[in-house]
Amino acid sequence: MLLAVLVGWFLGFLATLPTQVLQLVRVAEGDERLLLYSLAYGLLVWALATAVIAACALVFVLGPIATFVNPAWLQRHPTATVAALPCLSVAALSYKIGTWYKLQADLDFIRPLFLAYGVFALVFPLVAGLVYMRQLRRGEPEAEV
Repeated sequence: MLLAVLVGWFLGFLATLPTQVLQLVRVAEGDERLLLYSLAYGLLVWALATAVIAACALVFVLGPIATFVNPAWLQRHPTATVAALPCLSVAALSYKIGTWYKLQADLDFIRPLFLAYGVFALVFPLVAGLVYMRQLRRGEPEAEV
């Protein structure tokens, strides 16, 4: 389970990297020194933010699924299991974005961030679900909680 979350987080982080780099370059406004600090701190913050999201998904979503749902049922319904995870993630993100839109005045600045969260909300649970299902299919002891 932990391997699935780590692989999902890493690939989700890589998938959102172009959006984050473009946003950080935009913030630097051509200043080379500010660009270096912006890239260093911005990518660090984004890595930590996505790691927190992945940890919360592990504790509040994937952990209970692995604990309370029979692994044999998950193996019999792999498509439904893997497809449900991104749907749940996007539904949670849609609720959160609706709240942010009500609180945010400068939407042009924040839209790329929503795009990055949307891409992460699709890639992370999809990859984590696929890796977890592969672990279950192989019968790896780490996969069963």
